[in-house]
Amino acid sequence: TATDAAGNAAICSFLVTVLDETAPVLSSCPTTINVIANSNCEATVNWTAPTAVDNCDSGSEVTLSQNRASGSTFTLGVTEVRYVATDAAGNSSICTFEVIVSDDSAPIISNCPANISLVGDANCGAIANWTQPIISDNCDSTPTVTQSHTSGNRFPLGETLVSYVIEDDFGNESRCEFTVTVIDQIAPSVVNCPSNINLSVGANACAVNASWNLPSFSDNCNSAILVKSTHSPGDEFTIGTTTVIYTAEDQSGNVTNCSFDVTVNDGVAPVFNSCPGNINLTANESCQAIAVWNQPNVTDNCNSEVSLSASHNSGDAFAVGLTSVVYTATDASGNKSECTFDVIVRDLSAPLVESCLANIIASTSDGCNGVVNWTAPEFEDCSEITVRSNYQPGDIFPIGETTVSYIATDINGMEAHCEFTVTVEDKAAPIISSCPTDIVLLASSSCEVVAEWDEPIAADNCDQVVTVQSSMASGDLFPIGVTEVVYEFTDEVGNSSFCIFNITVNDESAFSILDCPEDIVIETDESGFTAVNWTPPVVQSSGCVTVTTTANYQPGAIFEVGDTEVLYDIVDDNGRSLSCSFIISVKIRALAFVASDLLSPNGDGINDFWVLDGLEKFPNNEVIIVDQRGGLIYSGKGYDNRDVVWDGTNEKGTTVPTGTYFYFIRVRTDSEMQEQKGFIEIVN
Repeated sequence: TATDAAGNAAICSFLVTVLDETAPVLSSCPTTINVIANSNCEATVNWTAPTAVDNCDSGSEVTLSQNRASGSTFTLGVTEVRYVATDAAGNSSICTFEVIVSDDSAPIISNCPANISLVGDANCGAIANWTQPIISDNCDSTPTVTQSHTSGNRFPLGETLVSYVIEDDFGNESRCEFTVTVIDQIAPSVVNCPSNINLSVGANACAVNASWNLPSFSDNCNSAILVKSTHSPGDEFTIGTTTVIYTAEDQSGNVTNCSFDVTVNDGVAPVFNSCPGNINLTANESCQAIAVWNQPNVTDNCNSEVSLSASHNSGDAFAVGLTSVVYTATDASGNKSECTFDVIVRDLSAPLVESCLANIIASTSDGCNGVVNWTAPEFEDCSEITVRSNYQPGDIFPIGETTVSYIATDINGMEAHCEFTVTVEDKAAPIISSCPTDIVLLASSSCEVVAEWDEPIAADNCDQVVTVQSSMASGDLFPIGVTEVVYEFTDEVGNSSFCIFNITVNDESAFSILDCPEDIVIETDESGFTAVNWTPPVVQSSGCVTVTTTANYQPGAIFEVGDTEVLYDIVDDNGRSLSCSFIISVKIRALAFVASDLLSPNGDGINDFWVLDGLEKFPNNEVIIVDQRGGLIYSGKGYDNRDVVWDGTNEKGTTVPTGTYFYFIRVRTDSEMQEQKGFIEIVN
């Protein structure tokens, strides 16, 4: 600028431009990375990113960009990763490296056939069929399959190994192996197996020789056959049935049997050498007699074991009458002989009294005579008996003692006696007439009243003198409530009757409820519970009865959020009832606080702290402050304007510069999250 003495000025101007043409320098560029793919044929790869430094780092901002980020997923093969560093002047540098992902997972074989076991056919072989194994590769390559056999091949007897070898494009190999076993289960066949043979012994013989033609055997696989037998033609056979068995076994262990029976019959029955004669006995008091005899002796022609059975045994008890005793001898061939004799038992005893009755005491309730029932006594004898009696069950007996007699006589004239007494007592209580009914009265102002009634009377069935006692008398005073009046009438033998009725005195004076509380609405914090107090209602009554008050809640009880009914029930002695109810509504205090919009943290005691007036009422809170780019400046939970309060500093403790900042305040109330947001000005 040039200025003369008169103040006139002229200006000359030009620009000086400094250019940055030096590219940033990249350091710590990663080298080639080799990794193994996972089951999805890919891999997540991590590395440390290179760093960039610029020659003008005091004022030039370097931007670092890349085509793939650390932690990315790479597929099989080679992938180039490129980093480019660019400064503010547009100068750039490049760093590249390779990520190589390899596959080392073998192909997967599923449904590999299990070992197969087959039964050979008549030609000693079998065709094996199976479902081909399913082959898959994790990386979708096409594996090469090599197999030793094919489903549908014919296999010889024995065990054959079948194998599948699968190899993928990367040389990874899997195998599937199983065996096919063909078993010979066709047993040798038999020709000319002898039929059953039946023979009989002679009169003095107990065995005989049997002959037959030998059976023959053949095998489908022409293997050697081992033949064994339990007997040979010409062997001697004893009485009974003997099974002859030929067993033919081939080299595979298959067995064929040829069997037939050789039966030798014995037709001579055993012989009794002694048989007891008839036995005569006298019955005891149980109508029985014990009979004893010697067991008969028996022999068999072949000296075989003889089974001896009897209808009765020596020492048994026999009933009156004739009983036949039978012995049966059976030899091993089933031939039988019998020995029979009689046991005769005679009765020479009088009848027995099984149950004679005890003396009977009966009572009459409808007169001065009584009908008496009993179960007739029982008599027992070994023969038919006749029973007679002077009275029968159901007869009428006079008051006093009467003897009842039973006599039992058997067919031999022998007698048995049974006697007992029947005593009839007067058990009839006096009969009451004109017993008063229940009386209901109203109480006077003194809470009692006089009750009057006609006195009841009673008469006795046998005209005995009746005395009377009573708990109350006509004309007595009765209190409020129910009083039982009892009259007792008693005859000369102590039989009593009762006349009972109630005197009910009611109090009909009114009672009422005063000052039933109004509905209550109250707020609570986010806990959702609060204590509530109220003045209980007052009950007004006459004083002649007792009034009982019950309530489902008491003042000071804890209530949760919502509407709850409080119910008072009032009942007096007469069963009259009144009720009083009101609703207590508990609500969560609404979120309301005042946030200051200015903070000047300069230590002058004014606006040095950010005050959220009223937030301390909602302790379950979180306060977050961020700058205009969204960077976190401050966060705090349980903000209370005292111990937890923001003083204008960031997380490092440094006072933030003048500017506009944004806040987010979250408060949880009654399991519900409420949020408020806004901005605050910082002035330093």
